[in-house]
Amino acid sequence: MKPILSILLMFVVTGPAYASIYLGSQEYPGNPVLAVDARAMGMGGVSLAYEGGLSSFHNPALLSSLTGRQISFSYGLMPVRERVIEEDELSYYNSEIFFSAPSFSLAFPVGKGIAFELAGFPVLDFRYQHKKSIFQEDQPTEMKGLNTIESKGNLTSYTPALSLKLTSWLSVGVSYGVLRGKREGEEREEDFQVGSSTSAKVNAKISGQRVGLGIRLSTGETSIGLFYKCATRVSADWEIEQDGFKTENDYKFKMPESWGIGFSHYYSGSRSELCAEIVHTPWSYFQVEKDTYTERPFYRDTTEFRVGAEHSLSDRVKIRYGFSFLPFYGDRAVEEASFTLGIGVYPSESVQLDIGSTYGKSQFKGFFSSDDRVDETVMRLLFTGRLRF
Repeated sequence: MKPILSILLMFVVTGPAYASIYLGSQEYPGNPVLAVDARAMGMGGVSLAYEGGLSSFHNPALLSSLTGRQISFSYGLMPVRERVIEEDELSYYNSEIFFSAPSFSLAFPVGKGIAFELAGFPVLDFRYQHKKSIFQEDQPTEMKGLNTIESKGNLTSYTPALSLKLTSWLSVGVSYGVLRGKREGEEREEDFQVGSSTSAKVNAKISGQRVGLGIRLSTGETSIGLFYKCATRVSADWEIEQDGFKTENDYKFKMPESWGIGFSHYYSGSRSELCAEIVHTPWSYFQVEKDTYTERPFYRDTTEFRVGAEHSLSDRVKIRYGFSFLPFYGDRAVEEASFTLGIGVYPSESVQLDIGSTYGKSQFKGFFSSDDRVDETVMRLLFTGRLRF
């Protein structure tokens, strides 16, 4: 159990922090949450100045643009394909399809210039699976064992948000996320020749809260959005089981703050909108608080970049595309670059249907041996339905 026991423990220690934990990275198996609505996903995940989507996940100040009540629901899937190049340059493939955790939102104006939203959405999806078949050296076609890494669960934020329009060009917003989740992880090593198997398991119950603040400056066709997520502490009650023995412990993690700025401009002549944004997180301040001491892993700070565009083909059909660059705070080799596409179909003023998709690539070291290399392709497909009334 030499690599995965520590891998699972490290995931429990670090996992609850971030809305973009990178699938397949060596210490942090899990699914990235680039966006929780298809409109934003189709435009590279832009969400700080761009109206539409789920405001409490992004910039709560955008709620001020609401003119009526609306309900939205999102659901999707994520195919993953990995090519593992081993030390001897032989390769094997690992493919899985995961369904994403759903998100929902109810938003409505409550007074002049005041709007409220109640939402639930995943900030981390822990589901992941990786299998490696073991073959006999003298009979390469005869399988003698199987190694498996499996992770389940998600971390969900139940979030009320409030926005206030102070002037015709300035809006502010605040959100309060209550984090609740569960994560199960296991590594299994099976030997078919002797009929034996060993495993290590980790289970964690995760809880916390996080406050988000947002500002939107708008001059009609041009908008600037700013957000700030406060540093906070997250608790994880974890249990590890190996060889029939169980160990329990409680950790608290000091999560770093994060902030970002976004730009959006609408070109009325071509009925197009262009958006760009950057998000910075100083991960070097991350800390693990244990019973008698505090531990700092000394992660590197990250700056994400996203850009996207939307074109109106008609009043009922919109097309979108974008790009996102998502650096990883633990290892530069796991940085992910993704291209995105999307479409919006609006049968009426009250019914909106959006589809967003991403295609991303990354490379990292292998799970079972640090000499292995993994070329990973991650695709995401997200569907959002929105009803305005």
